[in-house]
Amino acid sequence: MQEFHETAKTRVEELQEKNKNKTIPTFSWEKIRGSGATAAENQKVDDQVLTFIQLCHHWFPKITKIEKVPILFWKRNGEAAKSRVFGDYIDKMFYGTSNNALKNIIKEGFRMPDPSPPPSKRGMYGQGSYFATDSSKSAQKFYTQGSQKLLLCQVILGRSKEVHEPDYSLNKKKVRSNKFDSVYAPLGSAMKNDESVIFDPDQALPQYIIHFSDTVTPPSPSTLNIEHTFTVKNMDQTDQDEDKFDATKKKFKSQGIPDILAYHGKI
Repeated sequence: MQEFHETAKTRVEELQEKNKNKTIPTFSWEKIRGSGATAAENQKVDDQVLTFIQLCHHWFPKITKIEKVPILFWKRNGEAAKSRVFGDYIDKMFYGTSNNALKNIIKEGFRMPDPSPPPSKRGMYGQGSYFATDSSKSAQKFYTQGSQKLLLCQVILGRSKEVHEPDYSLNKKKVRSNKFDSVYAPLGSAMKNDESVIFDPDQALPQYIIHFSDTVTPPSPSTLNIEHTFTVKNMDQTDQDEDKFDATKKKFKSQGIPDILAYHGKI
């Protein structure tokens, strides 16, 4: 890890120098087209969205546009975060967001939610930023508020604390005191789909804005070009896991919380 940290610190210095005379756009992005010089990049992002779809979400999108976020400024923050983490694991994950929140993220980066909200508004695993492996999870209207947009982000997960039961008390200090950088709730725990939570906003770098439109029913493979057929992950969810999830949901309902999704963090 020492080499990982030293490399990150060097990159911070290089990016600070590069940023000195460069005007950072406050709200800007670049369209990634499906043909020409950006075709390969477009296809890679498109594939990641369509590969990580869960049938249970009933989400069958058409990707209408992909935009790339200029990340010179965010890279500096990300390299600084790398110099602080306990592990070197980095992954690309999805984040569903409203139009207003999207603008704020592009302008200012991710922000942590209120550290002391009312009990009914606390995140299931603390007041952090929640990211999903599955595009279909992040695309739910609860998260997007109808924006029909997803962010694909580079998330510095480092060493992850694996959790299987809700723990509303988790925060940056508590997680780092045990030499962890993030929280990981796997499929089959209290979560129906795996999620990761970070408590340092610099650990997430927005890279792509994905615009989509919904279709009412799943497309028939016979009517699609095989190269564009949806690849859908089937969840191997046992009856025991389903019972556990339903029991957790029932418990929240008895506490006057209308929707388990309210525990997944601030959008």
